[in-house]
Amino acid sequence: MVIVTAFSCARRGALIREQLLTLSDFDYQCTYSILESPMPISNYIATLKLTRITDGNRAFAEWGAEFDCESKFCVVAGEAW
Repeated sequence: MVIVTAFSCARRGALIREQLLTLSDFDYQCTYSILESPMPISNYIATLKLTRITDGNRAFAEWGAEFDCESKFCVVAGEAW
């Protein structure tokens, strides 16, 4: 089964399409790729992992991504795309 989501980017209103690549209920982890985006990036793959914190009802979230930037002006987090 292939799961693809689409949503609008809140700041720019452009469509972003993602595909779920892996999902582990055991590891509380998922990996996904971006299929379409207004950002000048390609080969985007990200992983989100949740780790339970034993002190209280909380979790630690780790998120990381790798991608190629198609522009020397690509800042993404600072939004200069």
